[in-house]
Amino acid sequence: MNYIFELNHPKHYHQFKHVIKMLKSSNNVIVIAREKEILWKLLNENGIEYMKFSHSKSSNIFVKFLYYLKNLTRFLRIAKQSKANFFISKASINTVFVKLFVRKCKAYIFPDSEVVWLTNRVVVKFADKVFTPEIFERDFGKKHIRVPGIFENSYLSPLYSSIVPIDLSEKGYNTDQKTVFLRFVGWKANHDFKHFGFSHSQKEELVNLFHKHSFNILISSEAKLSEELLEFQCPYPASMVHSVLKACNYYVGDSQTMASESALLGLKSYRFNSFVGENDMANFKYLENKRRLRNYNNFSQLIRSLENEIVGSSKFFSEIGSYWEESVDQNQFILELITSH
Repeated sequence: MNYIFELNHPKHYHQFKHVIKMLKSSNNVIVIAREKEILWKLLNENGIEYMKFSHSKSSNIFVKFLYYLKNLTRFLRIAKQSKANFFISKASINTVFVKLFVRKCKAYIFPDSEVVWLTNRVVVKFADKVFTPEIFERDFGKKHIRVPGIFENSYLSPLYSSIVPIDLSEKGYNTDQKTVFLRFVGWKANHDFKHFGFSHSQKEELVNLFHKHSFNILISSEAKLSEELLEFQCPYPASMVHSVLKACNYYVGDSQTMASESALLGLKSYRFNSFVGENDMANFKYLENKRRLRNYNNFSQLIRSLENEIVGSSKFFSEIGSYWEESVDQNQFILELITSH
């Protein structure tokens, strides 16, 4: 069989990497990778053959549209020439064009966010199968397949993961002290419209809190850091982030993906942003129910919760081992489903 995987984000590579490896043993697999953050770097470091799809850096909307049409034409040509049987993506808009112009190719998508309008109202209608975590709060009918656990299980499970923690002392950190990893995102993505994370003053207050309790502080930020926070910038490349997290005790951030990853790597994990609330995404509610993650949209409550955990007056978090004892081999589960046709 001929498979095409489209990767648009580093997480997509991590989520699909083991299934891709399994499929390659007896199938033809093409990987298409968009120009996003460290995605190409990850693929290069791991020896993955892939086709590069860059994006326009122009601020002109017309130029961007023409560039997209050029990429779309190239993508459809690859799909037809490879005689693709399956197109697999997180939830790519190219699903629509595959079904319109490469009709014999089946399209499988793997969304895990209930709040992305384009996916849930448009892309889902064209997909042949929709794979989501079992706790996903939308129902897509007969084409909907629910997968045990959350998708981060696919690459962080001890069955597949051999992440070795960084030796922080090599960079001059005191390993007798606890370490916190702070992650600040840029809030410029389309699905982030009208949402927010930490303000500048809140970032400073977080740093002051952990500095008061003698933590090593590592900051990863999409936006440029202020002079006051620059000294805490994480000195490790983004491609090593899982090994860095593995060496930390706490995670606090307004990122979505990294909050889940930190929770499954065994950190005491705190997520803060305006998505949190009654209509929050199911995977974050699930992790909080499993006592692996705390979610807040109120900064004062977040600070109080952190203070209580740091001084030992709160015992919220469960042992990570108990989480994995209840988990199934998600990659094998997915492989059997996508090869059963």
